[in-house]
Amino acid sequence: MRTWEKVMYEILTGTQPINEILHQALSDLRLSIKEFAKETRISKSTLYKIMSSQKKDVRLSNVKEIISGIRKIQDNVVENGNSIAMIIDRAALESIKKEIEVDGRTFSIKGYPSTNIEEAIIQGVNAERDGVKAIICGPIAAFTLEKLVRIPVIALKLKPEQIQSALSTVVKNIA
Repeated sequence: MRTWEKVMYEILTGTQPINEILHQALSDLRLSIKEFAKETRISKSTLYKIMSSQKKDVRLSNVKEIISGIRKIQDNVVENGNSIAMIIDRAALESIKKEIEVDGRTFSIKGYPSTNIEEAIIQGVNAERDGVKAIICGPIAAFTLEKLVRIPVIALKLKPEQIQSALSTVVKNIA
């Protein structure tokens, strides 16, 4: 299910407050309120009020604009044809760039947060459905996704110094 579909479903079922739904959606899209406001006809101040729970009853026109704005953003990422899925935890996603240029070609990095292997596999299938050109994820998920999707899947690999650093940290915490 794409982000705009999740937002629409969550709003209609009322399982969460709209500010939490919107916060999660913007986080998934890796957009600030200011960036999202530029893509929609909703003012920054209205978005800030929604996000801070000051607006409990959001106008239907704003809900429609939120959903269509998210959909437009997602469709634009797919339309440009050069997007790569990055399936990692949310904290790591926030630390990477939104675009990368290689040999004169620009690719957008579309984040798919996951905290476990099942989520990573589901996100990989969603990424393919969203039209990304390739997937980058952890090695265990990559092994399974290679069998499920028809786009290139690349496994992240740890460098020896990263492993040594993690081991040193663990030893210090144990002692």
